[in-house]
Amino acid sequence: MKYLLGFLLWLLSTSIVACGVPAGEGWGAPPTVVVPSHVPQPKDVTKMGPELRRLLFERGRKALERPQTLLKALERIPVTIRARRDITPELVKLGVHVRSVTSDDAVIIAADVPPAAIPAIIAMPEVQTIEATQPMPLAPEERDER
Repeated sequence: MKYLLGFLLWLLSTSIVACGVPAGEGWGAPPTVVVPSHVPQPKDVTKMGPELRRLLFERGRKALERPQTLLKALERIPVTIRARRDITPELVKLGVHVRSVTSDDAVIIAADVPPAAIPAIIAMPEVQTIEATQPMPLAPEERDER
Protein backbone atom coordinates (compact mmCIF):
# COMPACT_ATOMS: atom_id res chain seq x y z
CA MET A 1 0.00 0.00 0.00
CA LYS A 2 2.87 2.35 0.86
CA TYR A 3 4.38 1.90 -2.62
CA LEU A 4 1.04 2.41 -4.36
CA LEU A 5 0.37 5.62 -2.42
CA GLY A 6 3.89 6.87 -3.14
CA PHE A 7 3.46 6.12 -6.83
CA LEU A 8 0.08 7.84 -6.98
CA LEU A 9 1.46 10.93 -5.24
CA TRP A 10 4.39 10.97 -7.67
CA LEU A 11 2.04 10.59 -10.64
CA LEU A 12 -0.21 13.40 -9.41
CA SER A 13 2.69 15.75 -8.72
CA THR A 14 4.37 15.14 -12.07
CA SER A 15 1.05 15.58 -13.87
CA ILE A 16 0.58 18.91 -12.11
CA VAL A 17 4.13 19.97 -12.94
CA ALA A 18 3.75 18.84 -16.57
CA CYS A 19 0.57 20.92 -16.91
CA GLY A 20 1.67 23.68 -14.54
CA VAL A 21 2.10 27.38 -14.72
CA PRO A 22 4.90 28.57 -17.06
CA ALA A 23 8.02 29.89 -15.35
CA GLY A 24 7.82 33.59 -14.57
CA GLU A 25 4.04 33.56 -14.27
CA GLY A 26 1.81 32.91 -11.29
CA TRP A 27 3.95 31.39 -8.55
CA GLY A 28 7.32 32.74 -9.67
CA ALA A 29 10.44 30.83 -10.56
CA PRO A 30 10.34 27.13 -9.65
CA PRO A 31 12.82 25.95 -7.02
CA THR A 32 15.94 24.15 -8.18
CA VAL A 33 15.64 20.48 -7.33
CA VAL A 34 18.23 17.84 -8.19
CA VAL A 35 16.45 14.63 -9.15
CA PRO A 36 18.36 11.37 -9.60
CA SER A 37 18.47 10.18 -13.22
CA HIS A 38 16.57 6.93 -12.48
CA VAL A 39 13.54 8.87 -11.19
CA PRO A 40 10.98 9.76 -13.89
CA GLN A 41 10.89 13.43 -14.81
CA PRO A 42 7.69 15.42 -15.49
CA LYS A 43 8.33 15.14 -19.25
CA ASP A 44 8.27 11.33 -18.87
CA VAL A 45 4.60 11.41 -17.85
CA THR A 46 3.77 12.40 -21.44
CA LYS A 47 4.93 8.90 -22.48
CA MET A 48 1.85 7.46 -20.74
CA GLY A 49 -1.37 7.29 -22.71
CA PRO A 50 -4.45 9.01 -21.25
CA GLU A 51 -6.27 5.71 -20.65
CA LEU A 52 -3.36 4.37 -18.60
CA ARG A 53 -3.26 7.57 -16.51
CA ARG A 54 -7.02 7.40 -15.96
CA LEU A 55 -6.82 3.72 -15.02
CA LEU A 56 -4.03 4.31 -12.48
CA PHE A 57 -5.83 7.27 -10.89
CA GLU A 58 -9.09 5.30 -10.72
CA ARG A 59 -7.41 2.27 -9.13
CA GLY A 60 -5.62 4.47 -6.60
CA ARG A 61 -8.78 6.40 -5.73
CA LYS A 62 -10.72 3.17 -5.17
CA ALA A 63 -7.92 1.72 -3.01
CA LEU A 64 -7.92 4.86 -0.83
CA GLU A 65 -11.72 4.95 -0.52
CA ARG A 66 -12.11 1.19 -0.01
CA PRO A 67 -8.90 -0.46 1.26
CA GLN A 68 -10.37 -3.90 0.56
CA THR A 69 -9.88 -3.15 -3.16
CA LEU A 70 -6.10 -2.77 -2.76
CA LEU A 71 -5.36 -6.19 -4.26
CA LYS A 72 -7.36 -5.22 -7.36
CA ALA A 73 -5.39 -1.96 -7.58
CA LEU A 74 -2.10 -3.88 -7.53
CA GLU A 75 -3.09 -6.29 -10.32
CA ARG A 76 -1.02 -6.19 -13.46
CA ILE A 77 -2.18 -3.87 -16.22
CA PRO A 78 -2.16 -5.05 -19.85
CA VAL A 79 -0.16 -2.46 -21.82
CA THR A 80 1.48 -1.84 -25.15
CA ILE A 81 4.97 -0.33 -25.00
CA ARG A 82 6.60 1.34 -28.00
CA ALA A 83 10.39 1.46 -27.66
CA ARG A 84 13.46 2.26 -29.76
CA ARG A 85 14.94 -1.21 -29.08
CA ASP A 86 13.93 -4.50 -27.49
CA ILE A 87 13.93 -3.83 -23.73
CA THR A 88 12.49 -7.21 -22.74
CA PRO A 89 15.37 -8.14 -20.36
CA GLU A 90 14.98 -4.88 -18.44
CA LEU A 91 11.20 -5.32 -18.26
CA VAL A 92 11.48 -8.88 -16.92
CA LYS A 93 13.78 -7.62 -14.14
CA LEU A 94 10.98 -5.20 -13.14
CA GLY A 95 8.47 -8.05 -12.82
CA VAL A 96 6.76 -7.43 -16.16
CA HIS A 97 5.21 -10.42 -17.96
CA VAL A 98 6.06 -9.88 -21.65
CA ARG A 99 3.45 -11.46 -23.95
CA SER A 100 4.83 -10.54 -27.38
CA VAL A 101 7.46 -8.44 -29.12
CA THR A 102 7.30 -7.21 -32.70
CA SER A 103 9.89 -5.12 -34.45
CA ASP A 104 9.69 -2.85 -37.47
CA ASP A 105 10.65 0.83 -37.30
CA ALA A 106 10.02 0.65 -33.57
CA VAL A 107 9.70 -2.25 -31.17
CA ILE A 108 6.14 -2.92 -29.94
CA ILE A 109 5.89 -4.92 -26.73
CA ALA A 110 2.62 -6.33 -25.39
CA ALA A 111 2.97 -6.97 -21.66
CA ASP A 112 1.26 -7.19 -18.29
CA VAL A 113 2.84 -4.60 -15.98
CA PRO A 114 2.65 -4.25 -12.19
CA PRO A 115 1.62 -0.64 -11.43
CA ALA A 116 4.71 -0.12 -9.25
CA ALA A 117 6.98 -0.79 -12.27
CA ILE A 118 5.48 1.99 -14.41
CA PRO A 119 7.72 4.83 -13.09
CA ALA A 120 10.85 2.79 -13.88
CA ILE A 121 9.52 1.94 -17.35
CA ILE A 122 8.70 5.51 -18.32
CA ALA A 123 12.09 6.65 -17.01
CA MET A 124 13.83 4.42 -19.59
CA PRO A 125 15.10 6.63 -22.43
CA GLU A 126 14.35 3.85 -24.95
CA VAL A 127 10.61 3.94 -24.14
CA GLN A 128 8.59 6.19 -26.44
CA THR A 129 5.07 5.43 -25.19
CA ILE A 130 3.22 3.12 -22.83
CA GLU A 131 -0.53 2.74 -23.22
CA ALA A 132 -3.22 0.61 -21.62
CA THR A 133 -4.39 -2.11 -23.98
CA GLN A 134 -7.81 -1.34 -25.39
CA PRO A 135 -10.30 -4.10 -26.21
CA MET A 136 -11.09 -4.29 -29.92
CA PRO A 137 -14.76 -3.86 -30.82
CA LEU A 138 -16.33 -6.68 -32.79
CA ALA A 139 -16.56 -6.19 -36.54
CA PRO A 140 -20.18 -5.67 -37.77
CA GLU A 141 -20.33 -9.11 -39.43
CA GLU A 142 -19.15 -10.80 -36.19
CA ARG A 143 -21.84 -8.99 -34.17
CA ASP A 144 -24.58 -10.22 -36.51
CA GLU A 145 -23.56 -13.87 -36.04
CA ARG A 146 -23.93 -13.76 -32.25
